[in-house]
Amino acid sequence: MKDTPKKEEKKIQKADIDAASVKLSPIAGIPPRIYLPTIYGLALLLLLFLLLVLPGIRKPGALLEFSGFPSKSAVLVDGKYSGSTENPIFVSSGSHQITIEKTGFASQSLELEVSGRILGSAFFPTLRKVGYSLKPQDSELILSRAFTEYLSWSLAGRPSALYQVPAVLSEGMEDYLYSLRDQAGSKGPSLRQFVASALAATTSPESARDGLKSAGLLATRGIANPLGLLELSRTLMTSLSQGKAGLSWIKDLGLLKGEVPAVSLPNNPPTPPKSSILLGGHRFMLFEPLTITLVGQAPSGAFFSYSLDLGEFGLASAEVTRAQWAQFLDANPFWDPSNRTVLIEKGLAEEGYLADWTGVRDGTPVVGVSWHSANAYCLWLTERSSAYRVLLPSEAQWEAAATLSPASPAIWSNKAASGPALAGSQGWGTSGFADLLGNVWEWTDDWYLPYPALGQGGYGDFHGSEKSVRGGSWANAPGSVDAYSRGGIPPSHASAFLGFRPAIVRK
Repeated sequence: MKDTPKKEEKKIQKADIDAASVKLSPIAGIPPRIYLPTIYGLALLLLLFLLLVLPGIRKPGALLEFSGFPSKSAVLVDGKYSGSTENPIFVSSGSHQITIEKTGFASQSLELEVSGRILGSAFFPTLRKVGYSLKPQDSELILSRAFTEYLSWSLAGRPSALYQVPAVLSEGMEDYLYSLRDQAGSKGPSLRQFVASALAATTSPESARDGLKSAGLLATRGIANPLGLLELSRTLMTSLSQGKAGLSWIKDLGLLKGEVPAVSLPNNPPTPPKSSILLGGHRFMLFEPLTITLVGQAPSGAFFSYSLDLGEFGLASAEVTRAQWAQFLDANPFWDPSNRTVLIEKGLAEEGYLADWTGVRDGTPVVGVSWHSANAYCLWLTERSSAYRVLLPSEAQWEAAATLSPASPAIWSNKAASGPALAGSQGWGTSGFADLLGNVWEWTDDWYLPYPALGQGGYGDFHGSEKSVRGGSWANAPGSVDAYSRGGIPPSHASAFLGFRPAIVRK
């Protein structure tokens, strides 16, 4: 059988393509030359409707643009936060209550009837200008709140691509100076006090620029003048030329190259306490008035020595134990771990508060306590004493005890440890103290400043958002923490490494 030869396929030529044509058929007897323009026209009308009309129907309203002082105030629409006066805020059509508020100022409420155009609102929204002027109520609060925020940003570390340091202190200073316009004779912090506080809180060149601008505003009262700038220069030079602290601060900020002479550690330890008293189940070692040389360790690890005068005080010989804490809980059920949710809502604790509390009453230091709860314990002891006020120790009081020679025994990490040891289990120092180093970190009463040596003479109402802790814990390796090591912890924080010991002063 012979194969049938295949029919050769015809190749398409360019002439075939040029000769080809497409013809649309009529629809319902309507020729293409009529229905095609109609379809295109309807599609264009639909697109215009979607872009120019529908947004105004679905979301009618107007953009509110705010102008007034203070800037960056919070805007609440019908009681709900909607943004700040720095940016326009869209408000739907209808009657609304607009409230503008900012810390330290009396809030201002406005009743607005808002309406907007239908056509083109997505591209050309209705703009409505809203003026406001908040009346100052608390000038000190304005500036102290700005300082707290400034220090929080300063402790957050160097800026990166993820975040930049906002100019919170200079903006707060502008608000502060504005609030003083109608207050005759009110000066607030002196320039020297402000500069000392700002230097103590500054840890980066970026925050330093904000602090310098703020000091310039205070020196000139917001109106540039040579005398004010001259006073600022003189104040800065005086503050930074005291000992070696100024040079070390400049080096820490990366503004100075080369080596800076090291600050020598004190070689004159305080006089040991010669007597003690029993109060509330604690033995307090009593110190006579003294002048102490402190070593304010900075975040970089650099030392900044400075001196302080301390009046008579006493410090507990050991940390507060679980048995002593249980007595406090018996008398103050508000601080019981069963009430943790309420304590967290009030900002007095975090989830770690007494997380491992079992109610065991022994001589192991209590851990998992927030600063607020430790302070409440001290207030409870104060109520039981007619002669003494019980409080958490200052950094200076704690360091006076921790630098006594010879040092008290320390409890550091070891492979067998899973928590703190019994208070005093490693023995007691000749001065009557146990576990000042190791076992558990200890809360102090002071707000944490990165450079306390530069903050001497600073403004008393300025502070950060973290409390200083000292001493190290059972989880720290030997040699990693000493009597000068310090850190900052939010007062609501609680952990398995953190406890406290109380101090006393006469009422």
